[in-house]
Amino acid sequence: MENKERKKCPQLGCTKEIYLTGEEALEEIERILGTQRKINDKKPCRAYRCDCGFYALTSKPKITEY
Repeated sequence: MENKERKKCPQLGCTKEIYLTGEEALEEIERILGTQRKINDKKPCRAYRCDCGFYALTSKPKITEY
């Protein structure tokens, strides 16, 4: 995904950036991990399906779904 403004989760009060597919989310993880730019101490390590039905990224390695 290009570096442009990403869609936010439609749930009220949620600020997560969302991805339409799991594949799109994993591509974004690969892009982020491939950069040398340090935004903060944690970089995302997995994608998960959000309650809103879209996919989001997290730096927490705990798997909640298979």
